[in-house]
Amino acid sequence: MIAWVSLVLLFLLPTIDLGLRLLGFSALGALAADGMFFLGLVFGLPRMLHWSHTPWRRLLLWALASLSVAMAWFALRVSSFEFSPFGENIYDLHYIASLLSASTLPAQELWTPGIALNHYYYLGFYIVAFYGRLLCLDAGQAYAMFLVLVPVVVFANFWAVIPGGMLARTLTALTATFPSTGLSALISLRLVTVPEHLRAMAHVRLTEWSDLAASGGPAAWAIDGRAYPIEGLTHLLGWLGDLHPPVFGLLLLSLVLCAIYVDRAGDTTRAGAMAAGLAVPLSFAINPWTLPCFAAVAVYAALNRRQLRDVFALGLAALFGAAALWPMLDHLDLPTATVQLRWLAAEHRSSLPIFLTIWGPLIAVSVWLAVGGGRWVLPALFAAMVVGLEVVLLDDPYADRYERFNGVLKVASFALAGWTAAVMLEAAHTGRRALLILIMLPLLALSLMQLVDVLRPRVQGSWAERNWTVQTQRMLPGDDLRALYASLREQCPGLTLERMNAQAYTRNPVVSTALAWPTLSGWPSHLAQIGALSDAAGQRQRQAQAWFETADPQALHTEQIGYVLIDRSLNWDLAEITRRAAALAPDYQFKRVEVAGEGPVVGYFVSTGACASRER
Repeated sequence: MIAWVSLVLLFLLPTIDLGLRLLGFSALGALAADGMFFLGLVFGLPRMLHWSHTPWRRLLLWALASLSVAMAWFALRVSSFEFSPFGENIYDLHYIASLLSASTLPAQELWTPGIALNHYYYLGFYIVAFYGRLLCLDAGQAYAMFLVLVPVVVFANFWAVIPGGMLARTLTALTATFPSTGLSALISLRLVTVPEHLRAMAHVRLTEWSDLAASGGPAAWAIDGRAYPIEGLTHLLGWLGDLHPPVFGLLLLSLVLCAIYVDRAGDTTRAGAMAAGLAVPLSFAINPWTLPCFAAVAVYAALNRRQLRDVFALGLAALFGAAALWPMLDHLDLPTATVQLRWLAAEHRSSLPIFLTIWGPLIAVSVWLAVGGGRWVLPALFAAMVVGLEVVLLDDPYADRYERFNGVLKVASFALAGWTAAVMLEAAHTGRRALLILIMLPLLALSLMQLVDVLRPRVQGSWAERNWTVQTQRMLPGDDLRALYASLREQCPGLTLERMNAQAYTRNPVVSTALAWPTLSGWPSHLAQIGALSDAAGQRQRQAQAWFETADPQALHTEQIGYVLIDRSLNWDLAEITRRAAALAPDYQFKRVEVAGEGPVVGYFVSTGACASRER
């Protein structure tokens, strides 16, 4: 009975938690969410795995899986102001801002005493948070545990699939695990120089795991587009890019159920197995970078070798088909879209020493698997992955600075997915399936928890106000922020943060929009990311840059920049502010934010036409 109750609670967790929090029992809601989840995980899921033997039970599980997918889709829809008809657009700045602000939402109640997830890009963060919370570890201890956990899991899976004697298997597995230890990242960092202002960017290529515990966060370096490689298994297990927990976990669950259906049917037709394979590429409708884990779950759940072959073959074919069509599907400009695969320019490839540092051990292991064990799938997919990383570029309409980010990452992600699926496939047939649980369960756990956090602000209050506050707090302390908001409301009666945020990106990019803050001191880092914006957004950014460089208010229409924050770090005194205010009048007026005590003057310039433009 406890298994069935736990299973029901697992599926009802988001609803129950939301209800308790709306009634004012915030702490009780968090406690109930944790308790229900772990009960469902420990007692409910095992029961479910052995329960689907009759048609009506399979039908019920399919219905629950469909409901999970629908809830995940709804979670994505309500958390984004702009949503692409085909999948999530990684260049949708509103959506990125909503996820980057997760640490200031009520999610903190769930993560404490683990870590606050400030960067949703890192798969490792979710695993760290899960075990940190489960074992009552602080952030440093959880990070240290993760530094050990990832190489151990990688080593165990490689050890299971590598042929030969004990010594040969151990040495080869150690060689294959080398990139996931972070040592190759440390070595490569000695071989390349990264501009200082790029080190703080959110999209990264290397993560120095050994520095995580000491710094309390990721020591991340962004690419310079020229001589910086993508880390091997560290990239795969530590950073998959745009990993959205609600979608990931609930689709993960649906794929598990799909694979169980195929396995339990026993004598099912090949069409049934192919349907399970299609579940993997269908996740493109949500996000392409979750495919490696979907493939691993399909391998884990479906144990029939013939069915696995069908699942893997169809999934892999759809994988590369979607990769070829991605520019067309991403931009949805069918009349003008072009699909091209071309050689990556030499200046954008990794240097030979760095390339060998990162990929040399894995190349050696792949060759050994092909020669010593006769397993051609792993070496073939690994070769495709390396080609995608270093040679082939998916041509898309973004700036040259981000060729490796936009082109290489997409191609490489698809190749990494197939290669990872092959590794897990081999491991699934050699008695190491249980190791996958170490990665699968935290992701499923955190996805359900974060689904609650995504839905809660839509019910409890204005997401825009929270998001606007988050972005502005990076430049102004709390007292100044409150004074700024009050002054804006006084300047434009009836103006709400919801309206500010909803119209900011299309009319007046204000500080509420991530990566598009028109601040006088923040341009060096923001300009580095212009290349990742769409053409229209990039044009607005370049116009804003010209405005700040020339201090000419006519260079930019007042509808396009309504408010310009004066960052405290500028250290401007009142005389400097007065001089600049005189130069900008009458198009922009300076509004001072009163600050107690001594220090630089802070405030903002407000466009004289901003209020009127927002009313139209």
